[in-house]
Amino acid sequence: MRRLQKTPRIAGVPLTQKSAISLGKGVRDSLLNRKVDAKERGRRLSICHDCEHFNAPRCELCGCFMNFKTTLLSSECPIKKWSIATLSESSVNNSGETEKTE
Repeated sequence: MRRLQKTPRIAGVPLTQKSAISLGKGVRDSLLNRKVDAKERGRRLSICHDCEHFNAPRCELCGCFMNFKTTLLSSECPIKKWSIATLSESSVNNSGETEKTE
């Protein structure tokens, strides 16, 4: 019987190709100040707080600090509870920040 190995982690973040790509997007969003508005951040954070994988202040699946990750435009939940697909294109301005649409 073959034993399953845990994914290696550095500082709580799993070392996978998917996590590296996600980290790169997060860095880009941080450098370009591409963030969601407060309403979207609150929605995302509320979903995280209700999740069985949330171990304040981090997600046990991706290892991210959710107070920060939920602000970034390109971020998404590793199990798709929230994602960038939930944002309408009209709610994002040229700087990458979301705007109110009425």
